[in-house]
Amino acid sequence: MSVAEDWAVTTSATGRLMIVVDGIPVPQGSKKIRPSGGKPGGRPVLVEDNDVRHRSWRAEVVAAARHAASGRPALLGPVLVSLLFRFPHPKYHYRTGRFAGVLKDGTPRFHSGTPDIDKLERHIFDALTIAGIYRDDGQVADGRRSKVYSERPGVTIIVESLG
Repeated sequence: MSVAEDWAVTTSATGRLMIVVDGIPVPQGSKKIRPSGGKPGGRPVLVEDNDVRHRSWRAEVVAAARHAASGRPALLGPVLVSLLFRFPHPKYHYRTGRFAGVLKDGTPRFHSGTPDIDKLERHIFDALTIAGIYRDDGQVADGRRSKVYSERPGVTIIVESLG
């Protein structure tokens, strides 16, 4: 059983909201202060350092969360949020020649490089707040988070009320 299958089995149950978003996960990013219009002396503006990718990924997560919630009211008490971030295998994980599409033996299951899991998590928590899954990400009291390699990049989110 793969890590993703094992994770889904151990975290899935009735009454939980499951959200699946395809695509390469994008971290929250760092905030930077820039003068407005790029002119010295202009009014400072707070921006994300990867703004275009950040906005696009957040919009996808918000849309998927709203669709999965299908009109449910926002959770009010403490919540458990489990996140499984799935990243594509890099080219060097694959064999070459006749077996070019086959993963090498000993290919790692867990993704341990950048982006940082805490920035990925923060981005999802904020998107779930925007989507109305819960009122504030401060409600997240428990959870699980993992980064794995997968043939299907994206994120699987499971939200459950603890109240």
